[in-house]
Amino acid sequence: MKEFKINEFITIKLEHRKTNIFINGNLFNQCKILFLKSLKIDKIVDYIGNFNSIDEEEDGMKDIISSQLNSKIFPEVEFWGHCSNLQVWAENNYDTKLLHRNLAFPLLKKLTEVGDLKANEVFKEEIAKRLANGHPTVIEYLILEGYTKYLTSEELLYSVLVPEEADILLELEKYLKIENKENFWIALELEPELAPCFTVHDQHVVGIDLFECGLEILPEFISKLKFLTILSVRYNKLKSLPESLNTIQKLQEIHVDGNSIKTIPASLKNLTS
Repeated sequence: MKEFKINEFITIKLEHRKTNIFINGNLFNQCKILFLKSLKIDKIVDYIGNFNSIDEEEDGMKDIISSQLNSKIFPEVEFWGHCSNLQVWAENNYDTKLLHRNLAFPLLKKLTEVGDLKANEVFKEEIAKRLANGHPTVIEYLILEGYTKYLTSEELLYSVLVPEEADILLELEKYLKIENKENFWIALELEPELAPCFTVHDQHVVGIDLFECGLEILPEFISKLKFLTILSVRYNKLKSLPESLNTIQKLQEIHVDGNSIKTIPASLKNLTS
């Protein structure tokens, strides 16, 4: 059996020809694949300013990954490759860009639980940073795996939106009387079962779904979201829509079924999209 100690919390062991990660002496995970066989992670840090993340390079590495899965890699070679990658990750303050999301965030979370002060210091920062980066696969992973619950509403919104729009969403939270921010979803697509939710693209709100929120009046400040393309307010108690919606020039769809709206503001005819 080979063993390599990354730091006081992380140890890598080669057991029965498999590479395993141990945290505080307890088995954490078995390494599934050695990413970047051809380009070692310690070389990546030489140009880290131009490097987005392993996750964003994943598509470009599919052929490499596929060939690795179908080829024989000596267990000792794979073991030392994992050791090198995890050592560089630890030496670079647990930068989650340097490991695949499926390993980086669970590992970082576990380290915070066992008392790693450095991990505890960067955990929330890494979540916010990767949300702000905007890569869909990472955002989806962080949402579905529940990592956004570790951020306050302010931390969450200001990490994914420009400040002006984060302010508007915080105002909307208060207007909707959302006390538990876990109920206020970021969605990659508008899904009514997750409502209320908002969709983000390039740090701007492009969609809002306020399904069955008990709205009697749609707040005027919604019109300050100038990149909004889809507004869904289905199954509320609305009797009218604000004239100010005509200022959202990118607006393409308004979903209002399930309300009591009798007339549509004439000003909406000015919307060109």
